[in-house]
Amino acid sequence: VPGVADQTLTMVGGGSTTVTGSDINSDSANDMYKVVVDGNETVTVTVPTLYQVSGQALDNSGNPLTNTVVNIKRAGSNDVALAAKTAASGNYSVNLPASGAGTPYLFQIDKGGYIDTGLSVAVASTTTQNLDANKASLTISGQIKVGSTGVEGAKVFGKELGGGFTSTETDAQGNYSLPVTASNWKISAASDGY
Repeated sequence: VPGVADQTLTMVGGGSTTVTGSDINSDSANDMYKVVVDGNETVTVTVPTLYQVSGQALDNSGNPLTNTVVNIKRAGSNDVALAAKTAASGNYSVNLPASGAGTPYLFQIDKGGYIDTGLSVAVASTTTQNLDANKASLTISGQIKVGSTGVEGAKVFGKELGGGFTSTETDAQGNYSLPVTASNWKISAASDGY
């Protein structure tokens, strides 16, 4: 279940045992659990109550950001727990378990040409939360290489010291142009196998 980190599995058979499955794919957005069954048994997966969080992604002029990715992270983690895409209206909707006391989710807009500082969202019930991002005014450009060869399709991330976030992908020669605002930025890149 997306956004649900640990799932309790109840085994009912000759006896009743509770087992916590172990994540076998190390992908927080698409957890896969392995449970060994050695006979005729019933497996029940118990997950927490999910609450709908919905709203609209907007630019700094109040215009809807269409076909935009909204990344949702757990507090204190850089891993995306869930990603949603906005509709043509800029609207998004996700279902999440309660965030817990003092551990809100971080919602970030990921759209080329825009900077988002992220928004902490505490989830304890159905919630409406609009998100906004600023149009970038500057760029950082360069090339991602392995040895002397440019890497096509690498994801390039910019994290503003103080809170902004932006990203882009490299072209066929490994070139990128990362939209930013005037500030201090930490740049990183990722590609399959690296």
